[in-house]
Amino acid sequence: MIIRNITNNEFKKIQTIINNCNEYVTTYPLYAYWTLSKYFNKTCIVVEDKGKIIVFIRGLPSIENKIIFIWQLCVINEYRNKGIAFKLIDNITKEAKKYNYEIEFSISSSNIAGINLFTKYAEQNNLKMKLLDEIKINNSKELLYRYIL
Repeated sequence: MIIRNITNNEFKKIQTIINNCNEYVTTYPLYAYWTLSKYFNKTCIVVEDKGKIIVFIRGLPSIENKIIFIWQLCVINEYRNKGIAFKLIDNITKEAKKYNYEIEFSISSSNIAGINLFTKYAEQNNLKMKLLDEIKINNSKELLYRYIL
C-alpha cells in the first residue's frame, strides 16, 4: 500500500470513491475534486493498493484560523478496520504540526463509527478531543471537534 498526496489527474477516481463510500460522505462535482488536487494536494491524501485508490482524506487549511479542517474521510468497505484511516489522520496531523496549526473536523452525530474512529485516534496519540459546537442542519446534527495538539 502506498500513502501519497492526490494528483491532478485522478479527481474522477476520487469522486467515484466518495460516491461509493457511505451515507455520511457527500459527493461533490468533479470541479471540486480538481480544485483540491490543484490547490490543496498537501492535505488531500489517498491510499493506493495494487494501483487502486482505496482511501481518501480531505484536509483544508485555513490560514486565518491556523486550522486544517478534515472535511471528508472515505475508506472502501473491504479496507475498513485495518488502521489505514489512522495513518491518514496522522499524515494530516503531522502537516498541521509542521505549520503550528490545529485540527478540526465535524462528524454527524449518528455516525458512531466515525466518532469512534476519531476518539480512538485521539486516545492512542495522547490528544485531547474537544467538542466545539453542535450544528443543526435540517434533520441532522453535526458535531464540530478540535484535536488539541
